[in-house]
Amino acid sequence: MMENAVARPGDRYLLAGAELITVILRGQEYSLLENATQAGYAGPPPHRHLRQDEGFYVLEGQFTFHVDGQTIQVSAGQFAYIPKGSTHTFENTGSGAGRMLVIVAPAGDFERFVEEAGERVTTTTPPAPPSGLPDATMIHRLLVAAKRHYLEILLPPGPQS
Repeated sequence: MMENAVARPGDRYLLAGAELITVILRGQEYSLLENATQAGYAGPPPHRHLRQDEGFYVLEGQFTFHVDGQTIQVSAGQFAYIPKGSTHTFENTGSGAGRMLVIVAPAGDFERFVEEAGERVTTTTPPAPPSGLPDATMIHRLLVAAKRHYLEILLPPGPQS
């Protein structure tokens, strides 16, 4: 239990070369992160959290979420809730950079996944979206970290070495 705590932005990680994730709060019951991407970011591969619910509060920009076969448009000031076990992804469909607060409950697995699968960075601006698919080494790192932290990444059929 935290008493009189002031959360300050902490470590920053770059996931799959395009998502800049800042860990704001590592809690016991929930975690709070910021996710920033540039316009045109096609999103993470479809995935599901096996033990956690996830919520996205859009601070800036326009995002399209794909959740269990449904498409949801979410703009600044709106919230998207993704219950555990739901297959989902999102993309930055706005005309500029987008930022979201991400709350994950219970805490633990997702921020450890970000730390293991991501690259620690000091930048505060997300890079341009990659022009192609991530390389095989990055895909392997994501898959190994996902399995270890109760995420299931759903890649299309084909070689994933």
